[in-house]
Amino acid sequence: KERRRMSWRLIAKNASNLRELRFLIPVGGTENVSSGLRSFISNQHKDLKMLNPSLNLPVREGFSDQTPTVIAQYGQGVEKVADVTGMNEADVTNTVKKLVEASRFVKE
Repeated sequence: KERRRMSWRLIAKNASNLRELRFLIPVGGTENVSSGLRSFISNQHKDLKMLNPSLNLPVREGFSDQTPTVIAQYGQGVEKVADVTGMNEADVTNTVKKLVEASRFVKE
């Protein structure tokens, strides 16, 4: 299971047209709406960065009314936005994985 889990994280190798995965987190307000995203960043962001040093993986904190969001930017300036409000870490992981896999369908 660990091997399979790690394979999708080799983003730069498998999704060459993915330019950036941006994580937007609200500051203050209700913590439970962004707890899954915060857990994902705490537990997985470092590994993603280590495995994909050429991929931009910024974490941005916004206003309290900011929606917890993951934004994937692909070649040609195409972006896909995923709202991860109220999700747990596993759901956020699946969402990020889908954004990575979607790079196969975006032209470079």
